[in-house]
Amino acid sequence: MLLLFYFFLREGQFIKDICIYVIDIFLVMLMLCLMPGASGAQGFRVWLSESEIHFSINEKVKGEIEENKMVKLFAVSRQKDWALNYFATPLEGRKGEIPAECLLINTPHTKGFMPAHIPRLVAIGGLIKEPGQEIAQIEFKFLLEENYLPGEYKGRLISPEGGPPLNIKLVISPKPAEIIRRLSVENISFQASQRVLIYTARAKAPIFGPRLSGLILQKKLKTEQGDVIPAKRISINNRPLSKILKGKSFHFRKRNLRFSVTTNWMDTPGRYSGLLQFIYEDGQKEDLFMDLVIQPSILMDVDPDHILFNVYHPGLHKGDQPIKVFVGTNIANWNIAVEADPLTIDDGTGKQIDNGALFIKCKSEVGRAKVMLKKKRQYTDLSKKRDILRGPVGKYEEIGTVFFKLHTTMDNEAGSYKGPITFTCMPDW
Repeated sequence: MLLLFYFFLREGQFIKDICIYVIDIFLVMLMLCLMPGASGAQGFRVWLSESEIHFSINEKVKGEIEENKMVKLFAVSRQKDWALNYFATPLEGRKGEIPAECLLINTPHTKGFMPAHIPRLVAIGGLIKEPGQEIAQIEFKFLLEENYLPGEYKGRLISPEGGPPLNIKLVISPKPAEIIRRLSVENISFQASQRVLIYTARAKAPIFGPRLSGLILQKKLKTEQGDVIPAKRISINNRPLSKILKGKSFHFRKRNLRFSVTTNWMDTPGRYSGLLQFIYEDGQKEDLFMDLVIQPSILMDVDPDHILFNVYHPGLHKGDQPIKVFVGTNIANWNIAVEADPLTIDDGTGKQIDNGALFIKCKSEVGRAKVMLKKKRQYTDLSKKRDILRGPVGKYEEIGTVFFKLHTTMDNEAGSYKGPITFTCMPDW
């Protein structure tokens, strides 16, 4: 007797908790016995909108897990009074068990989410005619206060009154390994200015960790309008990307990757974007974004850069040589104009030969260049600025030849005269 009294004094709180739990169960079961239900009752049928619900979380996730899971209940009844309760079984898996109280349910009668380890009232009602109607909704979420091993855990939601059971599955996935970026950069950018015949832009991307084992061109280097820089003009460590993608030339001995993009005059100005995916020996994949900006550009040269008129008497005199014009541009349409200043004597007196005494004639050397002078086979004076050639986008090449003549009179004193003749190539918008 003394030993029993000592045990109650020492373990009193534990016994108290057990007694309260047993009393709760007894009262609930008593209530269920006193209320009509679905179990064995004629004329009362219940069905669910779902037969199973799934939850998925990552390992080491704690706290409330909400996935907006909800099941609707429907019924047909010829009973005037009935009640429907549900409770959960523990979720069992190969690596352990998750207690039923970790599953929380919210019904029209629970006033919020409550642990489902004991029966919870879901619906009460009376007569319901065919074809039946919705009687309740149950919302679900988990409350995990500790970490559980990865795996698949299964349990059930059961009705003491014989309502249809609901299967519950919780999948705990291993926590994804932290990905450490191996390429030192996430993107490479190229700025191409067509001031040379072919422009090569470069960028670097050192690699850390395992070696590369594969490469995929996820997105071609192109504009929103669809203009594309082909893979053969993109290089990594001086190897064309087109060959690398075919598996003919991939293994890089050096860790420092050097990227280059070669452009030409036929590439449309604009912003190009692409995406490369690198694959490492351990299976990890990593993206590298490419960005290329090609500026609108025109390159024009004339050769030679001077012309000489040898005048021994008044009249019309040819220049000592024709002037060749070279143009390369990525602009859709362009126009070349020529203008001249008066020729000024170099003796300091300021005497001049008017620019209207200079005459010009032009000839196209390629099909894409069109002569703009009205008198195509005759000379036109340079008393004002003259448009001489027009053309579309194209590579750098000789596009025309220009011929000059100078008209002198007895009023022009002997001496050395000089003055500029200006060629201007501009976009023809």
